[in-house]
Amino acid sequence: MFTLRSSSGVWLHDTGYFLLMKEILKYISAKHFFADYAKDVRNFTHKMRGVDGNGKAIDFSDEDKKLIASGLKEMMKDTVSKLK
Repeated sequence: MFTLRSSSGVWLHDTGYFLLMKEILKYISAKHFFADYAKDVRNFTHKMRGVDGNGKAIDFSDEDKKLIASGLKEMMKDTVSKLK
C-alpha cells in the first residue's frame, strides 16, 4: 500500500496534484494514462492547456482531481506488482 505524502514527491492535494501530474507526464503519455487509469476525465488535453477549443478558461473539476488521484494510486500499484 502506498502512502501519498509531499516528502516522497507525491502530493495529490489541490495545489500539488498538478505538479505531480506534470512530473509523471515527462515519462508517460497523457493519452495512455487517461485511457487506462482515468477514463472518465473528459477533454484532458484542453484542461491541461488551461483553455478549451473556444479560448475559454477550463480547469480540472473536483471530480476529475479525485479520478486522477485514484488513477495515480492504481498505476503505482500496477507498476510495483509488475516489478515483483
